[in-house]
Amino acid sequence: MDLKQTRIMDLLQYFLYTTVAVLVFVKDLRADISVTTTVNPVGLVGNNELELVCTYSLTSSDRLFSIAWNREITKDSGTYEQLASFSPPGSNQAPATLLNLTNPTVFGRIVLTNPTDSSLTAKIKFTSVVCGDERKYQCSVQGLNNNIQANPSSETSLTVTAHPNATSFGEVEVVPASNIEEGRTVQFTCTSNVGRPAGTFLWTKYRDISDSVGSTVTSTTQTSPSTDCTFTGSSVINIPMTKDDNDVIIRCTLQQETLSDPTDNAYYKQTDPIKVYYQVRTPTITKNPTKDMHYEGEDLTLNCAAEGNPTPTYIWRRNGTQLGTTAQLSLTNIKIDQSGDYVCEAKNNFTGTTYNLSEMISITIVPTSGGGGTKSPQGGDGNSGGIDTTIIIVIVVVVVVVIIVVAVVAFICLKRRNANKSIEEPPEKPRNNSDLSFVNKPPDVTRNDEKRNIGYNNFDKGKGDLQYADLTFDDRPRSRRPIQILDTDLGPTTYSEVTMPSV
Repeated sequence: MDLKQTRIMDLLQYFLYTTVAVLVFVKDLRADISVTTTVNPVGLVGNNELELVCTYSLTSSDRLFSIAWNREITKDSGTYEQLASFSPPGSNQAPATLLNLTNPTVFGRIVLTNPTDSSLTAKIKFTSVVCGDERKYQCSVQGLNNNIQANPSSETSLTVTAHPNATSFGEVEVVPASNIEEGRTVQFTCTSNVGRPAGTFLWTKYRDISDSVGSTVTSTTQTSPSTDCTFTGSSVINIPMTKDDNDVIIRCTLQQETLSDPTDNAYYKQTDPIKVYYQVRTPTITKNPTKDMHYEGEDLTLNCAAEGNPTPTYIWRRNGTQLGTTAQLSLTNIKIDQSGDYVCEAKNNFTGTTYNLSEMISITIVPTSGGGGTKSPQGGDGNSGGIDTTIIIVIVVVVVVVIIVVAVVAFICLKRRNANKSIEEPPEKPRNNSDLSFVNKPPDVTRNDEKRNIGYNNFDKGKGDLQYADLTFDDRPRSRRPIQILDTDLGPTTYSEVTMPSV
């Protein structure tokens, strides 16, 4: 490469570096003035404050002329009109100015705050909020950035909410309002202003006035725009009524996000206890005392109870004769001729129709024990106490007799058993061939197949001869009882063989 080409390359390299440096410098000089605004502000309709803040930042090369807050001419129109103007801080700072805008008017509702050296913010504060304030707002700044005009801006959207109008909350409408019978479907309607955003209705059914929990009834709420920015809501439910719904209370509660206390009684309505008429049910009869038979001279009380609304009335009859017209029938010092079938008729009436059902109980009255006709000292139980005592005495006597009989039988059996075991044993065995004449009676011997006594015919004392005998004794301890004797025909023998049990 020659010298000329080298110089050209050096010039190109120098030019490149210079261009990059200039671009970086210019970029720093042209840095835009930054602007930010309050994000998603929410205002509550009424005398509630709301502040919109516009914050800007500058570099040493920036120069600021003015700040302005602009408002959308109409909601979602996308075009703006100036709402207020502000001056930058300095010795010649002018007061902030609010323009006389209408639809809605802003005079008397907005306070302006100019920026300061320590707070580069331009503020507009609503002292009260109306529905028309809901729209977009824009903060724009005019100035110079390195002697080049700069006009940055930032937008935000103001959302307006509103409490429901409690004064519009009417009473729950009930159709039909009266003469509600079991099986009838009743319609309940709740209507009110539901605020902004639109709230909903919650239905709860309480079994009676003491029910503090209740059960939720599924429902929906229909809403429509009101004359202002709020909404009107309505909800309808239908409940088939049963006898268990008698005295039920239906409550309609408004739920909406601006309500801090959902239990505020200004935002719920409920019905009075609803009367549900239902026909009388089959009565039940109880008696006191509750035994099967009753004795002359006792007192007897019969009670009849039946469900129904209106509350049933009662009539007592026996053999077709009316005895009373209250739920309780009291019989004192009863007689045998008062035995029979007692009938309780329960009835009620509503909407011009009478309903009645009956139940019967049989009463048996017998003479008192002993025929004296006096009431038992046991009171309402008559002579049942004496009868029970007699039965207990009889049972005890029978048990004692059985025990005695069993004891006697056991004693007899034991005695016989001991008698069978008591067998006379022979005296001490003789020595070898000693004379056996001291034995006064034949031994009690037993053969294997039968028992029989064996005499001393085979013993001839005079001759001095002893025939052979083989004796086997009982081998139980301490026993010498012979149990077998075998006679032999071998003729006279001079000895005898005796086998003794091992002791």
